[in-house]
Amino acid sequence: MKYWSLLFILLFSSCVIERQRQVWFGTTQRTALVANDKVTRIYLDKYGEIYPKAEVYIPYREFFRGKYKDNEYRETNSTGSLEYYFNSNKVSPLVSPINDLRKVYNIKNTPDVLVYKEASELIFKENVSKIKRDLESSKNKTLIVLVHGFNDPNPTGDYQLLRNEITKRDSLRSKDYVYLELYWDGLTANQGKPQFSKIWKRAQGGSMSAAATLRRILNEMDNCKIRLISHSLGASVITGALFNTTSKFKGNTVNSAAYNAVLDIDCTKNKDIRFGMLAPAIPGESTFVDFNKRGGNDITTLPTDNTISKIIVGHNCNDYAVSKRFFYSIDALSKKKGSTSLGANRKGEVEKAKNKLKTLDYNDETKLDSMFKSIDFSIYCYKYCNEEHALFAYLKNKTKLDIFLSELLEE
Repeated sequence: MKYWSLLFILLFSSCVIERQRQVWFGTTQRTALVANDKVTRIYLDKYGEIYPKAEVYIPYREFFRGKYKDNEYRETNSTGSLEYYFNSNKVSPLVSPINDLRKVYNIKNTPDVLVYKEASELIFKENVSKIKRDLESSKNKTLIVLVHGFNDPNPTGDYQLLRNEITKRDSLRSKDYVYLELYWDGLTANQGKPQFSKIWKRAQGGSMSAAATLRRILNEMDNCKIRLISHSLGASVITGALFNTTSKFKGNTVNSAAYNAVLDIDCTKNKDIRFGMLAPAIPGESTFVDFNKRGGNDITTLPTDNTISKIIVGHNCNDYAVSKRFFYSIDALSKKKGSTSLGANRKGEVEKAKNKLKTLDYNDETKLDSMFKSIDFSIYCYKYCNEEHALFAYLKNKTKLDIFLSELLEE
């Protein structure tokens, strides 16, 4: 009898702890409707599809039930997918996702099977148009793109803090920057330990989907300056948007559709681009080996055509996440699960990344020093003393943050 009781307890426990690890941005999107002056917030599902306006209500449960209507906790290709949600059957006799899209986006004569595709283009154009309008009314015509990392289902507050840090600096106070806040499905460990939640590898694939969509957006931004700031795995999103970064995934299978989606889109031809990465959860050398691959299908551009004028890496050897210490060994899983060595400057990875740029004909030492900057955010001068990984922790390091923002934003 006791064995049956034990079995029942185990089964009951497994049901209780089962939780959805994909991210639903419904509440986040509605919460952030305020304070939209020169701020565009774009929310992406795991395939890089953009959420429609908040007026199109997407129920959490139905969004995650997918093909298997009996269980919203089962994570499949169809769960957490905007395209599947809108193209699936009616949620109820009174609620039809397709009819919601028709009403909000004024789509009348299009067959049901094509409504989502038409709406997704309208959604894309709507967001791009808002960014362009904000830039037209801006004095210094600068777009700042903010991209969060994995296991961060609601970075709204951190984005606000980062914008506050930018605007309160005397040298930047008068700048009327335009902001794009990108929210992508980097999954969630639900306040648990990410290393045991099986989200890291999948989040890498998600970063490629987000990169493809961000690349499309940046392609529309011609007559402006572009400045991108990322935290953690957000570095995979912004580097993937600016160049192809496919080498770092070799030997580590990720979402192949996302991988190919990036290669199908040319990179932006914008002539004034800088990007800064805080605690980048990516490798350095195998990321920047693709720095010149700016065209679809890995077409290589010449260094003379490079429009990225500055790269800033904010690293910390004591960051407990990117140094992989939560895996009990610094090198553990780095090959199987993807290196995060750039963010920790593990084994001189920052210098390796810079040297890789040298081999790609960016070999003028003076120009390269000006182009590639690194900033040590570690608080302690010795290793093996864990420091926080959260973006908030990097924002609290005012001295180093000031250098980071000055390098990125000051002319």
